[in-house]
Amino acid sequence: WRTATWSIGLIAWSLTLIPTVLWLRRSPEDLGLLPDGETPSPRDYSASNEVKHPAQSSYTLAEARRTRTFYLLGIAFTLSSFIGTGINFNLTPYLTDQGFAATDAVTLLMIWSFSGIAGSLSAGFLAERVKNQFLSIGFYVGVATGIAILLTVDNMQIGIVFAVIHGAFFGAALIMQHIMLANYFGSTWIATIRGVLVPWQLVGNALGPLAATLVFDTTGNYQAILFTYLILHVIICFAIFKAPPPVKTERI
Repeated sequence: WRTATWSIGLIAWSLTLIPTVLWLRRSPEDLGLLPDGETPSPRDYSASNEVKHPAQSSYTLAEARRTRTFYLLGIAFTLSSFIGTGINFNLTPYLTDQGFAATDAVTLLMIWSFSGIAGSLSAGFLAERVKNQFLSIGFYVGVATGIAILLTVDNMQIGIVFAVIHGAFFGAALIMQHIMLANYFGSTWIATIRGVLVPWQLVGNALGPLAATLVFDTTGNYQAILFTYLILHVIICFAIFKAPPPVKTERI
């Protein structure tokens, strides 16, 4: 485990920190570009040759907090975090309780992870072509479908179906959180807005595994918490459905 920990740390440095230091820039505007392939017009430039993205579509934190959408998305994303870590941290114990060998359980976790990569890439492609609100709801319906399949997993074939469906839709739904916030509230103050919402999501992250293990210790299985996750997905989808892109005049 000590060697594995060192290896993971070195991989994290080489794949994330070092490239970030070398190539990450604050925004496309700093490089004379606009997001999403938009072509800047002459009036978008200032004297410093930096592109100025139209600010009219961007919300400050104060403006965002005056919209119903801000709170509904916060609720949806926090519940999603609660469910996500509850499943992810307990997936291997759940599968071994279902009779899977530890190596098979880890194999399914690997398939789940690679499926998430495909789901994330697909989400970015679809988000530019489909209304984000309904696309996100569709992704969470897919996540709930994966949980329903997990309730029935008793062999490797069904396990693979679960891993592919849940992994792909989970990865897509996670990416859609970032896309929706940027598209709904603009890019100018997105870091500040995310900075207010993320702590609540981290609370969900922390409570998710704890809740799942407490339910297991109380009932002797994970069935009750998995059914609870399905109910919570109804709330998530309803919250997103009631959270259309805000307009400047909207008030709660």
